[in-house]
Amino acid sequence: MTSALSHPLVSAYLRDLELLLHGVEPGERAEVLAGVHEHLDASLAPAAADDDVRQSLAELGSPQSVADEAYAGRSPSVVVAPAPPRRPGAMSRTWVPVTAGILIGVALCLVLLAVGAGSGYSTTSISSSDSGSQGFPEEVTLFSSSPAALITGLLFSWPLWVSAAVIVGISPLWTSRQKWTLQLLTPVSAIALWALPTLGWTLTHAELGINSGAWAGLFLTIVGGGFLLLRTCRAGTRQAKALESGTL
Repeated sequence: MTSALSHPLVSAYLRDLELLLHGVEPGERAEVLAGVHEHLDASLAPAAADDDVRQSLAELGSPQSVADEAYAGRSPSVVVAPAPPRRPGAMSRTWVPVTAGILIGVALCLVLLAVGAGSGYSTTSISSSDSGSQGFPEEVTLFSSSPAALITGLLFSWPLWVSAAVIVGISPLWTSRQKWTLQLLTPVSAIALWALPTLGWTLTHAELGINSGAWAGLFLTIVGGGFLLLRTCRAGTRQAKALESGTL
């Protein structure tokens, strides 16, 4: 004997209802479908006419209305509340790049003063017998820039740039490349300030070579180092603000 549930109109109704109930919990969905089956079994004969089937389905209501009632009756416990944004750690705050930038900036100034104060050159002059007692300057004969100037600059500045290097190293605000840039900026600048004038003297044995090397060291330290410091600290600040706002 053919069941009323196998009627084409009933099958279409149940299929639409199951699709509309896909967001309801499985247990509650089964209860809704069981209630519909029970109503149809009780109200329809196995070989019910189309008009009788339509009337029975009309008594149930449209699949959308039945689904709406099922959704309206859902328990509030099934609604998952969004998790609160996680507060970033202490080393992911905006104070980290600001502090690191100040420490490295002061360290660069100390290196500049110490290395500059320990470096210099002198010239000598001789008297020419062909032109009386008038003296003529010779080429540069002495350049006083010893490794002691470099060591002094690093010793004066090491508490600052080492502290900054530790802060940068444990903070997640920078990439590995950015961390290396900040950690090596001070010692590399000190070496450039000391080595470039020495290199200029070695190549030329003249004031021009010394002065050119000294100006190159100053440019690299003040302009190049300042640019890298500002750019990298800004990148860390942007990362910290993104973490605090929850966009990352």
